Amino acid sequence: MDYLHYNPVKHQLVKQIKDWPYSTFHRYVKQGVYDENWAVEVLLEPCDFGDG
Repeated sequence: MDYLHYNPVKHQLVKQIKDWPYSTFHRYVKQGVYDENWAVEVLLEPCDFGDG
């Protein structure tokens, strides 16, 4: 199901899964299977591991 739910994001139809109205993802969120923010990209600051 992860693969199916993520396809609209993968193909750049939406930025987040919750924005695709035709997905069963919304049903699974209501059932508590997925969090509404599942697979939302988290941007982290670059780290200098091993420098210094």
